Amino acid sequence: MAPDINQLYEAARDGNETAKRELFETLTDSFRLFAHHKVWNSEEAEDLVQEALAVVAAEYKSVAIQASFAAWAHKVMDNRLLGYIQKQRREKGRVAPDDSSGYLAASWTPNPSLRMRLLECLKKVGEANRRYARILNLHLIGFSRAEVCERLSLTRAQSYVVMSRARSMLKECLDTGGIAR
Repeated sequence: MAPDINQLYEAARDGNETAKRELFETLTDSFRLFAHHKVWNSEEAEDLVQEALAVVAAEYKSVAIQASFAAWAHKVMDNRLLGYIQKQRREKGRVAPDDSSGYLAASWTPNPSLRMRLLECLKKVGEANRRYARILNLHLIGFSRAEVCERLSLTRAQSYVVMSRARSMLKECLDTGGIAR
C-alpha cells in the first residue's frame, strides 16, 4: 500500500528524518509519472521534477497548508509544467497540434522512432493485457476519465489503478523493449 503523503508530511515537518526521506521519495515517484506523461522529453521532464522538488523542499515547513499537503505539492508540479509549456509557446510559437488543454498533447511525439516504439509497445501491452491497452488508447485519443470509466465499466478508483498499471507496463516496454509476464 502506498504511504499517505499527508501523514508523511506531518511526521517530516515534526522532524522525523525517515518520514522526510520517504515523503520525498514518494513525491519524486509521483512527480516523475506525472511529468513523463505530460512531457515526453525525459531530460526536460526530469528537470521539471527536480525544480518542483526543490520548491517543495524549500517551502514545505513554512508554507501554510489549508487543505492537503499532497494537493499543494502537486500544484507546485503542475505550475512547473504550465511554465514549461508557456516557455515552449514563446520559443516556438506553438507546442503541439490541437493543444487546447494547455498540456503537451499525449499523441504528439517529436521523434518518429519514438512513435514507432510507442506503437510497438502498445501492441505488446495489448497482447499481455487487453484492458490495459484499451485504457491507454482511450486516454491517448483524448477521452476524459469519466468517458473511459463508462466505456470500460470501471469506477473512478479502479480506473486510476488500471491506468497506473498500464502506464507501468508501457514504460517497462519502452525502457527494455519487452514486457515481463
